[in-house]
Amino acid sequence: MSELQLETKTKQKTLLKKLESIIKAFEKNFKEREEVIRGSLLAILAKEHVLLLGPPGTAKSYLANEMCGLLEHGNFFSYLVTSFTVPEELFGPISLKALEEDRFSRNIDKYLPTAKIAFLDEIFKSNSFILNSLLSIINERIFHNGSSVIDVPLISVFGASNELPSERDSEKLDALYDRFLFRYNVEYIRNKSNFLSVALEQSENFESPEKITRQEIDQIHDNSKKIKFSEEAKKIFAKLRDKLRVDHKISISDRRWKKIADVLKVAAATTGVDVVDELMLILCKDMLWNKPEQQVALENAIIELIVGLGSNFSELEGRSSAILEELNAHLTSDRRADLLNVKVTCINDGKDNFSTLGQLRYFVRKKKDGQYYCECSASEFYDEEIIEHILKEHNTSILNRNNPKVVTLQKEFQSVNRIFSNFNLRVENITALLKDKKLKNIWISKETASKIQKEMKKTNLNERESIEKNLKELQMILEALN
Repeated sequence: MSELQLETKTKQKTLLKKLESIIKAFEKNFKEREEVIRGSLLAILAKEHVLLLGPPGTAKSYLANEMCGLLEHGNFFSYLVTSFTVPEELFGPISLKALEEDRFSRNIDKYLPTAKIAFLDEIFKSNSFILNSLLSIINERIFHNGSSVIDVPLISVFGASNELPSERDSEKLDALYDRFLFRYNVEYIRNKSNFLSVALEQSENFESPEKITRQEIDQIHDNSKKIKFSEEAKKIFAKLRDKLRVDHKISISDRRWKKIADVLKVAAATTGVDVVDELMLILCKDMLWNKPEQQVALENAIIELIVGLGSNFSELEGRSSAILEELNAHLTSDRRADLLNVKVTCINDGKDNFSTLGQLRYFVRKKKDGQYYCECSASEFYDEEIIEHILKEHNTSILNRNNPKVVTLQKEFQSVNRIFSNFNLRVENITALLKDKKLKNIWISKETASKIQKEMKKTNLNERESIEKNLKELQMILEALN
């Protein structure tokens, strides 16, 4: 390992420890906000924006302000937006000196155009006078200051609102809503113990033990450009888009999918891995929903795709049973017994078992005293007429691997067997990822990890045993036909 690579690894480990320290401190002070804390921190590192929705009194503003305070020398700008907010309040007052020179310009110092991180409370109260400039700053990172176009140093904007825009306002605010890649629905504390902790012990003077620098964020972005998606992650990512369109009637723009992919690469870069694995795709759940009521269904859909690579045991159980049933339709019970365990009497050693039809055809030679005999000699050749006679007595005809129907069923069997093997391997890999502390992903909360493990346990019930049984029986029959 070169000195440069060693230095990069050391910086990654230092940053990872810093992020773990930040998460631990925030979770101790902000109960039941594990997902929001991790997502907000990741959003800052990915230079994306966060929207916090929820009723008053859920500490949205408190949490957002503290998150914004994580950026060292951040030029933090915070404002409570109302329907009467004018551009001067966000973008700075008009320069009187510029007017004397017949120029329109604003004094933007210490206002939103010069901020590196910002919090806009009640952001959906924005009126049309400020909306266009706000969109340019948030999305394009530029500000039109009179005739000049200025690049703004903005990293992230945190927005908060008690509710989504009404249908009456949605048309003009949809573009603003779409700019927030991370979305969280913040609810009241549910657990009694957590409630008492917040009500009686939560500090009003919380301070993070660590800060994040702009240099660290830029370095993470440089590292993320080298990150690739694993083949499994690519498959799930593509299937997820199709599933949203078909099953949930949710269409996500290509631009948003690209941003989500970039966030996942940043998440991988911070943990020091070279690829985005399938487990990391669970982070998509907070970047895809349009309405809070879609959250649970989307999360479940993503978990099912992660565990099963787009398949499920119920589907595989049905397919394996159908193949077995169709193959059995071509074989009588006696015929199946012949294929799986052929018994004939041999001259030299009494009874012998033959595992395949090929062995039966080779060894059977003649009929004597009502019995079929074989000489078990490689120099002898089988009599096709005798074989045909045996098969006719069993009221069937020769069925071999070249039969078109058998070829089709065999391909279907191989497909199911491959998916089932991948399915089992995926369960094992995810279990290992969740258990292995060295591969611990700081962006996945304990609650989310628990949900994934629960889904994996569901896949180990009766259907799994039934599939294994069907596949073994199919394997035996198809081998007997060779």
